[in-house]
Amino acid sequence: MKQSPFYKIHVPVPHWTSAAKAGVTRLLVSHGRKGMVLGNLFAPDHDAPVFESVVEHVSQYRPEWIILLGRMFHDHAFELVAPGEATRNAAEDEPPLAQEVEAARALTEVWEERVVELGRLLGQNYLVRLVEAAGPQCKLFYIPALEGNRVKLPPESNIPDILKRIQGSVDAYRRATLGENYDPANYPTLPMKRGEFAKLLGVDKHPQIFVLPFGSTIMLNCLVPNAPTAPDPANTKSMDAYLKKYVGNKVRVEIGKRSTMHPITEGYNGAMLGAVSTITSYPPHHANGWWTKWISANITSRIYLSFAQVGMMFARHRLDFGDGHLERYATGFWCGYNWRGALHGKSFPFVRGTNGCRFAQLWGHTLQEREPGDMGRQDVFVL
Repeated sequence: MKQSPFYKIHVPVPHWTSAAKAGVTRLLVSHGRKGMVLGNLFAPDHDAPVFESVVEHVSQYRPEWIILLGRMFHDHAFELVAPGEATRNAAEDEPPLAQEVEAARALTEVWEERVVELGRLLGQNYLVRLVEAAGPQCKLFYIPALEGNRVKLPPESNIPDILKRIQGSVDAYRRATLGENYDPANYPTLPMKRGEFAKLLGVDKHPQIFVLPFGSTIMLNCLVPNAPTAPDPANTKSMDAYLKKYVGNKVRVEIGKRSTMHPITEGYNGAMLGAVSTITSYPPHHANGWWTKWISANITSRIYLSFAQVGMMFARHRLDFGDGHLERYATGFWCGYNWRGALHGKSFPFVRGTNGCRFAQLWGHTLQEREPGDMGRQDVFVL
């Protein structure tokens, strides 16, 4: 059969990249250090009661490191601060504006100033607030999502695209209405590159917050007790020798694959085939798994691997992500600690109790929302 002349056509996708290009950040976790991993918050359309209980837990748990694994901010919020109402969804069930969006819209009529204010509010209310609740010993690492579906659970990489698109429309309108009086220098310059995302959120100079490259990976290196101070990272040979001698095990923390797979399949591919423990946030299932694998057919020894998916923390009634299997995604986060070179931890789900409030049980400590949340629209008829 004659082949189609189009089968070799390659359509580039600007938001896809390789792991090598995105890069890997290595974190050296000392013995006894505690950490947390969150993802899929989609602020300001987040599950506020759950987030408040997590912040309260952070202030008590006081972790040394927090990792935010993508989809922390909803791109639609930046569309809603555009001039006019043209960007509002046509659906009649569009939720009320979030308080950050309302504050940015009320501040000014200038599009650029609205974006700057919205970005500042998001950075302060969620990133800065988390790390300040943890304490001065904590460092927060944020990996924005690069890949994903534009309609269902969109990644942060859509935000720069939205800013560029609306900025072009605003500039064209100003040139048409102001003519020769229009001067772009009279308006703020927006940080619209992915490398300027920390600046957009107003955290580029915060000493405890590190916004990493979009779609990159973090490798947790769990140090054994009494490990000496690490050498200069620039000395690659010495650093490799140090890691080989003092690291008990490694855990790869990444957003996850762009294809949706069953948690068991995802866990098998990540842990068994890659021979490394993994923590992922996409797809936002809530799952834990533990595996063993023979090191060699000729050696009676095993390696012990783990796999976790952190779940989600967005408000289902505010984020229009469609029906179907996504409805089965669970709300939760990962929490754990390094002990003698091994990372002990798991993803903890929020379960709805008999009083309607959701709670999570962490090693004898209970997190619970104050009022039943994420109930959606509730109507009552008395007949």
